[in-house]
Amino acid sequence: MKNNVRIRILSRQRKNGESDEMEICTEGTFLCKKGVYYLFYTEYTEIGEVSVRITADDTCVKVHRNGACRSTVEYRPGVPCEYAYQLPYGELIMTADTKEISCGLSKEGGSLRLSYF
Repeated sequence: MKNNVRIRILSRQRKNGESDEMEICTEGTFLCKKGVYYLFYTEYTEIGEVSVRITADDTCVKVHRNGACRSTVEYRPGVPCEYAYQLPYGELIMTADTKEISCGLSKEGGSLRLSYF
C-alpha cells in the first residue's frame, strides 16, 4: 500500500575542514514491499524537475534520478560505486564510497541515514 508522506532530506558536505548543509522538504510516496522500502518524490532544481526513486533495505540504498539530470547510484558499505551523472550540458563520472547505511524504516515510515565519500 502506498502512503503519501512528508520527506525531509538533510545533506551535509564536509571538505577541508569546512562544512555545508542543505535541506530539502517535499512530499512523496512511500511503500514497503517484501522487506524493501521505496520512496518516490520530485526535486525541483535550477535545471528542471527530477523524479527520484529511492530503494532501501538494511544493506543497500539505490537512488535513481530521471528528468533534468539522470543517474543511478547503488550505495553498499565497503563497495565503491562508479556512476554517470548526466546533466543537460554534459556527463560527470563520479565515485561514491559508502561508509554506513542506517535503515530505521518500517511500514509506518522512519529514517534512513547514508554516509559516503
